[in-house]
Amino acid sequence: MAALIPLAGVFGVPFAYPLLVLAATALVYRLEREPMSELGLTPTFARMGLGLLGLLGGAAMVAIRAFTVSGIFDGRIDLDLSVPMVFLLSSVLVEELLFRGYPFVRLVHGRGTWTAIAIVAVAFGVYHWIQWGLWNNPVAMLFTLLSTGSGHVLFAVAFLRSRTLWPAIGLHLGWNVADQALRVTDVPGTAAFLSGFVVSELLVVAVVVAMLRGPSRLRGARSPDAATS
Repeated sequence: MAALIPLAGVFGVPFAYPLLVLAATALVYRLEREPMSELGLTPTFARMGLGLLGLLGGAAMVAIRAFTVSGIFDGRIDLDLSVPMVFLLSSVLVEELLFRGYPFVRLVHGRGTWTAIAIVAVAFGVYHWIQWGLWNNPVAMLFTLLSTGSGHVLFAVAFLRSRTLWPAIGLHLGWNVADQALRVTDVPGTAAFLSGFVVSELLVVAVVVAMLRGPSRLRGARSPDAATS
């Protein structure tokens, strides 16, 4: 589940945090006299279409994982809609602006694409360690770092290849909604977890490779293609 769900309603408005982070991002861009348009946040039909595609893709990846694990261990999938989608969207928007927004773009420009992706992947993992209180559980810390790190790679490549945050937002939201909603039960805990982890990572690798092989619309910063050539 997204890390900021417990905090999302502190001000009584689910989107208070995203609006604050967006305002801070706009202020930094204004102070630096750089175009915030490099984040591609202005809604257009094309960008919303990419966001919808990301939403469906992220949800499909989690569904594949859930049905694969359920099939392997003859388990059951329960539907859990207890967390309102508005809170999930709020937390996703905050995380995308913080970890795929201005700081990430500056790192891409300054350090190159893959170095920036690696640095922020670690930061994204540590962020979840803090949010989920994992400091005394090294095994959980390791798997969280790997899973959130690969998630960052997925979202970052989606952003860089499209020049807009909307597909990353869609992927992230689709993943979180499906991860919250699809509960695999009646399966052995450790074995099912490890199987689900492997399936998730393979799916992420497949989607990232597919995006890297597709046409790039990246401008300004070095693209993943350039970084790997």
